[in-house]
Amino acid sequence: MQKKIIFFIIALSLFCLVVLNIYLWISISIEPMKSFQQAKSEYLSKFPKAIQNARLITLLNIIFLSVASFLFFKVQTARGLKTLSLTFFFISIILMAWQLFSLL
Repeated sequence: MQKKIIFFIIALSLFCLVVLNIYLWISISIEPMKSFQQAKSEYLSKFPKAIQNARLITLLNIIFLSVASFLFFKVQTARGLKTLSLTFFFISIILMAWQLFSLL
């Protein structure tokens, strides 16, 4: 049980990182009178130089979400975490599909 709680915390942390990243992009991109290139430049400026690449950030999001969804699926057998982990599992899968679609 203790191991599954640790897995759940790790998965939730990865999930929250991606959700915060998506929130950052949406909050920057919906500002009025800003072109796509200006929004992209401002968004990428929030990251360290080493990862200031939109494709790299999207790939990291996909990796984080795939690890999180795997861990959420693994935790679903724990008593008291079944519904919560399944909910986060399905949300992770949907967000991962969205991130994959944005790479096209």
